[in-house]
Amino acid sequence: MKGPHRESKKIQLQILLRDFGQEDGDFVRILVNDEEVLPKLMLKNKFFILTLPLKEGFNKIEFQALNQGTLYPNTAELRMYDDHGTPLAIHNWNLSDEYPIQFFYYNQIP
Repeated sequence: MKGPHRESKKIQLQILLRDFGQEDGDFVRILVNDEEVLPKLMLKNKFFILTLPLKEGFNKIEFQALNQGTLYPNTAELRMYDDHGTPLAIHNWNLSDEYPIQFFYYNQIP
């Protein structure tokens, strides 16, 4: 599933991730431009906060469910903000470990 394309002059994004369902051992992996940034994150009900520096130009941010936890499916909530706290994406997903979620972000550095 592909996400929205956004443009910005910002050089980093803030990503918040959590399990919006019952904590049941859901794991996700995060890649930026096909490079693994977080190999295995167990989602909790409290948000995990990650600041991602971006390169100039197009950036691909990918979220992959690694499992379904003990309660199907993997229930991940994602919030993505720019440097000024402007929300760029807010989603609740019932993730399958077969299909990654991708966002494409254009970073124009002043």
